[in-house]
Amino acid sequence: MANAAFKYQSEIDVLINEGAKLPPLSEPQNKDAYRYVFREINPNNHKPVYIQNPQRIILDTDKKRINTSGYALSCFEQKDKAIQKYNALKANMRNIARTMGDALCNGTLNKEDGLITQANNESHFDLYEYCECDLSDKFKIIKILI
Repeated sequence: MANAAFKYQSEIDVLINEGAKLPPLSEPQNKDAYRYVFREINPNNHKPVYIQNPQRIILDTDKKRINTSGYALSCFEQKDKAIQKYNALKANMRNIARTMGDALCNGTLNKEDGLITQANNESHFDLYEYCECDLSDKFKIIKILI
């Protein structure tokens, strides 16, 4: 699968042509993951920020923060760290439930789903999905966050 195309490969290629670089990536091996979603079925539940909000690409480009992670899905390794981060963001984002979601879901990522970045100290990592990946079938809501 290492040569499989990412779901947003053509968009990622445009950013790479403009000087962005993919971060170091590896295959997930039965990796537990947590994501923010909307509890009501929503077509944006498993879409990256640049797809949900194309205006962000323009803003990031203007601020010289062009980054391929806008086409990846944000995930967390640890449930408690995901909740902690959500609560910290909620303090500064009045509309967080409408923009990022109001629930936490959980699922297991495998090498068929895509490639991941290494998690940071907040347990956050990015998933660059392969074309065939559909997290809506794999992830289930486990907690309402608001």
